[in-house]
Amino acid sequence: NLLCRRLPDNTLVLVPIDHGYCLRSVCDVSWMDWCWLDWPQMKEPLSDKSKMYILNLDIEADARLLRERLSICEDAIDNFRASSLLL
Repeated sequence: NLLCRRLPDNTLVLVPIDHGYCLRSVCDVSWMDWCWLDWPQMKEPLSDKSKMYILNLDIEADARLLRERLSICEDAIDNFRASSLLL
């Protein structure tokens, strides 16, 4: 989940957000997990900048951060890792 924030110089920054349900410890999929597929912006191709951002994500470093700093349980980290790899 990402929030797009506009800075004073008019550039956009992606900010990760958690709605309290994205780091789940149970792997279940429902309609709300796919609701974003109907968003108009999903019909647009990803920009090169967005592609590079995604390709440069360090999933293992993020998993380590979730584990060590936020004490997220291993099941949730496993689901995070799997969904990140899918992205």
